[in-house]
Amino acid sequence: MVKVKETKVNYRARLKDGQGKDGKDKFAYVNIANIRTDAPDQDVYEVVNSILGLQEKPIDTIFKLESKELENEE
Repeated sequence: MVKVKETKVNYRARLKDGQGKDGKDKFAYVNIANIRTDAPDQDVYEVVNSILGLQEKPIDTIFKLESKELENEE
């Protein structure tokens, strides 16, 4: 039997970073780690949006990344 040993939540923001020679959008990424797993998504979104809104590059998308460490119960 396998159980979840630990869950980590990180967020990644994709920022618009101009256009390439081919005319396609270029993106830069900012990772935000060590977020409490019980933090409400709306609260995190608002904080990330507020902090990253202080820089020049506009935010394109904010991603929530959950990783779970599995452990074998024997």
